[in-house]
Amino acid sequence: MSSQQEALSARCPRVTVLGSSSAGNGTLVRSGATSILIDCGFPPEYINGQMADVGLKLSDLTAVFITHTHGDHVNQMFVRRALELRIPIFCPTDIELHLQTQYTWMARASHRGVLRPIMNDCTEVGNCLVRTFPVPHDSAGGCFGYSIFSESPLGMKKVTVATDIAFATESIIDAVAESDIVVIESNHDLEMLENSGRPVWLKKRIRERGHLSNDESADIVLRAIDRSSHVPQTIALAHVSQQCNTNAFAVQSMRESLRKLDCERVTVAETFPFTRSAVFSISAGQKHETGVSCYSDLSAELQFRKTVALKQQTSLTHKSTRLVYDS
Repeated sequence: MSSQQEALSARCPRVTVLGSSSAGNGTLVRSGATSILIDCGFPPEYINGQMADVGLKLSDLTAVFITHTHGDHVNQMFVRRALELRIPIFCPTDIELHLQTQYTWMARASHRGVLRPIMNDCTEVGNCLVRTFPVPHDSAGGCFGYSIFSESPLGMKKVTVATDIAFATESIIDAVAESDIVVIESNHDLEMLENSGRPVWLKKRIRERGHLSNDESADIVLRAIDRSSHVPQTIALAHVSQQCNTNAFAVQSMRESLRKLDCERVTVAETFPFTRSAVFSISAGQKHETGVSCYSDLSAELQFRKTVALKQQTSLTHKSTRLVYDS
C-alpha cells in the first residue's frame, strides 16, 4: 500500500472487538473523532483497559448502543459509570423499558438523558449515522443489530455488527449487504454442540432461539454478498462458544463458504473472550466488485447525505448556531 493509500485508510472507520463470548461483549467503532461502543457487557475497568490499547479512554466515547438486555451485553456497573460520565446510551424503546423494570435505578439514567430510546430507524451520532435493524433472539425487549454509516475519503463506508442471532432474516441479510466490515456471530459447531454435555433443553434453545452455527453464519454472509455491489474487506467472527466451537472451526467454515463465491481475498478475523481483537480497518484500493449494481441500503445512504448537506447549509447560514438532532 502506498503512503497516500495509508493516509486515506487512516481516515476511514476502524473496528475493534474488545471481547466477545457468553461472558461479555463490546465492539468499538471509530470514525474520525466519533467513537461508538456497541454493547457494554463488561465492567468499566475492563472496557477502559481495552480502549487504552488503542489510545482511548471511557470518557472519549461518543455513545453506546445496546443490542439486547442479556447480562453479557449490558453490564450494570458500566451503565452506572456511563451515568457518571454522561455518556449517552442508546437502545430501542422496549429495551429501555425492560432495563428500567429490571433495574429500577436505571430510571435515573433515563431522566438524566443518559439512557436514550431510539425513536427512529436511524440515529445521528457525531459524524456517523447508526441504523437499527431487528434480530431474532430470546431476550426480553427484543434484540437488534446496528449498521454504522460514515463518510470517508474513500466514500461512504458501512460497518455492521450483528450478534446473538437465532436464525437468518431478510432484514439481517440486507443489513450485512454492502458492508465494508462485518462483525457477526459464529457461535457453535453443530457436531460439537450435539456431543457436548449440555442439557437437551439448552441445546434446543441454542439451535432454535439462541445463536447461529458456523454454517448458518456463513450462509448469511454469502446471501448478503449475493445482493451487494462489493464484498466486505473484513468479516470478524464473534460470540464463539468456548465449549461448543473453536476459532479455527469458525474461520474454516467461513473461508470455505467464501471460496464458493471466489471471495478468498476477504479477511476472516478472530475475536476473543477476554482480550481485544486486532484493529480492523478499510484499505484503499481493495474494493472487490461483485457485478451487482444495486445498493440495498440506499435509503440509509441518502438519508445520511441529506443530513450532511443540511448541516453544511445550516453552518453557512447560521454560523453561530449548532444544529442538534434530538434522538
